[in-house]
Order: sequence, then structure tokens, then C-alpha cells
Amino acid sequence: MKKILFLGYNKNETSLLRFISNHPKVKLLKHQKKPLKYQDVSSFDLVVCFGYRYLIENKILSKFKKPIINLHISYLPYNKGSHPNVWSFLEKTPSGVTIHKVSKNIDQGDIIFQKQINFNLHKNKKNLTFKNTHNILIKEIEKLFKNKFDIILNDKYVLKKQKLKGTFHKKKELPSLLKKWSQNVYKTTMEYNKIKNQSKKNKLFKKSIKIVDQIQNIRSKNNINWMNLLKLALRLDPKETSLILSKIYQDDQKISKLIKKLKKVK
Repeated sequence: MKKILFLGYNKNETSLLRFISNHPKVKLLKHQKKPLKYQDVSSFDLVVCFGYRYLIENKILSKFKKPIINLHISYLPYNKGSHPNVWSFLEKTPSGVTIHKVSKNIDQGDIIFQKQINFNLHKNKKNLTFKNTHNILIKEIEKLFKNKFDIILNDKYVLKKQKLKGTFHKKKELPSLLKKWSQNVYKTTMEYNKIKNQSKKNKLFKKSIKIVDQIQNIRSKNNINWMNLLKLALRLDPKETSLILSKIYQDDQKISKLIKKLKKVK
């Protein structure tokens, strides 16, 4: 018989509390939302985090040798951190759910179980909102946890390391164009990409102007060098210098005529 500590969502926010408490192999289930201390976990066999808003200190992770797992509504290593469902659409990364071991870094622990979810955005572009897709992911992570609970309870799973870097987002990164969760995913994503592309163009333009300014600065210095060279040439051999300048002028005239001729070509 196992004793389990559940951190995060309450019984009105998830069906997992009732499921765990009714399981025949569970002796005790305790729920907690507040920040965790070691004495809170020391007597438990398993700690489950779902919708938990606090970081678990590394000293607790290193001292508590039994499993501490987290339920995250993203397909790790993509969309670690805040608002994973939103970023999976905005950045066109895989959607899904993951049960993973808690580590000192947010959502970077070894993967226990995961499932990829395909929302078929283009096919369902009229119906998908950030709210209903979020609710689907919540139901999927709960279903995955229930299906694999006996394996998790008996610690019979095989851990899989997150090999790719993936993506990570903080709460403050949520774009201002997202005003409410009932917004249409497809329309919001299109608008986000439009803004992002315009921002990219602006950055490229600024970068190009910076290079042009550098060229202009070099040219202005080079003009001074050219004038100094001309003055030196006139001082050493005025006659020969004048002949060379005359030839340069004649060639420039020829180039000007060719440019005029080029403009007429259609």
C-alpha cells in the first residue's frame, strides 16, 4: 500500500485526486498547493505534480530518493515552462502531453511516458480555440496517467533522457495579441506570424542600414585619402597628373553615356 502526495490542482480542477484515492493500492493521499519542504514529503512513496506553481528545491530532490513526477501538457522537450499549448501553435512545434521526472531545471527531467497530439489545425481552423485545445490536453494527460498509474506506482518504467534542446518560455513572453483564451487558434497564429515576419524585415532593414553607414564612413575616409594622393601627385608631377585626370574624366563621360543607353533598354 502506497502513500502519495499530490501537488497542484485540487479535486475541482482535476479528476486525478479521486482516481488516486480510490485506487486499491493507495493507502493515503494528501493534497498540497503551498511551497514544499522536506518534512512534507519524507513519509511518502510517490509525489505527483500537476498544475503546481512552485519550484521544488534541489536539496529536496537530492535528499528524497523516491519518485517525484510532473505532468506537463507539452510534448517535451518542446514548450517547457509556461503556456505550452499556446507556444506549440505559435511556433509550430509538436503538441502533446508528457509525464516526466522532476529535476532542478524546469521541465527538463527524464521522460517517463508521453503522447503526441495532432490537432489538425488547418482542417479544424474554424473550431480550435486556446481554451478547448488546453482542455483536450488536460484530458489526455489525465488519461495517460490513469493508464500508466500501476507502472508508475511500482516504479517499473524506463526513463528516457531529453536529447534535444527543444524550446522554453516564461510567463512574461506571452504575446499581447492573445487577449482571451477563447480566441481562434488559426487566426491568432496567422496574426502572430505576420507580426513576427514584419519584425524580422525591420531587423534586416536596420542591419542593412548599419552596414551602409559603415560603408559611407569608410568611403568618406577614402575620399580624403584620394584627395591627399592627388595633391601629392600634383606636387611631384603636375603635367602628368593632369593628363591622367583628363583620361579619368573622359572615361567617366563614356560610362555616363553607357548608363543612359542602359536606361533605354526594355
